[in-house]
Amino acid sequence: MAQEGVKDAERAAADRWRVKEEELVKELDLLREERRRFHEESTAQEAKLQELVHSMEGEIRGLKYELHDKDEALQAARLSLAEAQSEKRSRTDVARRGVDICPRGEANHPFAPAASRRARIPLHQRQHGGSSSIDELAETALEYLTQAFESATPLVLEPENDTCVVPVANDLKVLVTLDRETERLYLYVTLLNHLPSSPVQRMQLYEMLLEGALLGKDMAGGSVGVSLESNLVLMSVSANLRHSGASALAATAAPFVNAAQAWTKSIDVLLNS
Repeated sequence: MAQEGVKDAERAAADRWRVKEEELVKELDLLREERRRFHEESTAQEAKLQELVHSMEGEIRGLKYELHDKDEALQAARLSLAEAQSEKRSRTDVARRGVDICPRGEANHPFAPAASRRARIPLHQRQHGGSSSIDELAETALEYLTQAFESATPLVLEPENDTCVVPVANDLKVLVTLDRETERLYLYVTLLNHLPSSPVQRMQLYEMLLEGALLGKDMAGGSVGVSLESNLVLMSVSANLRHSGASALAATAAPFVNAAQAWTKSIDVLLNS
């Protein structure tokens, strides 16, 4: 009788343990399923985040390119406006300006500066650098450029856009522009006013320009840029008015013009071959 009681107790204990074990197995299965579901949700969420990041990066790149194109278009429009304003002026305006800015007895001098105390100081004795205003620095640099371009009248920046146009040989026009924010004076020239429609020719043009722009060796130390919106290819060179000599940009004027003429010929040959 006692043995049967012991066996019944053992069977009851075994049944309870089996039930408990089954419950534990079910809980473990639930935990595994929950873990699997959590992993899938985490993976899906991570994939969505990665996709969102890539999308945002693409949008940012697109905005940067768009901003760059807008900036180039604005600069091209600025240069075109200055060129149009220069062409609009009549010879009477040029003659009147020459009389107004030259002292009596000096009007026939091709490089005669304005009749002011500053203008009567020799160029090499002009104050340059920290204490001078940007307008004074630009004025001195323009006088050197007037001599470099052998202009019959002094170069004067238009107050509306701080730009003036200098006609040079073979219908080439150099634009002089002051950037007040960076305190740099730029020389710009349009190498091409219409980009080729052929993808092959356009790629050949880009390759030629990039190779020539390497270290600025074929561009008189300058650089080249393309405005897709305005369909222009521009070459430029600049000098910092605050930290460079007043004649720094003038020293590059002749090589810059020669390089621009050579590039227009090379581009013409490429596009017409």
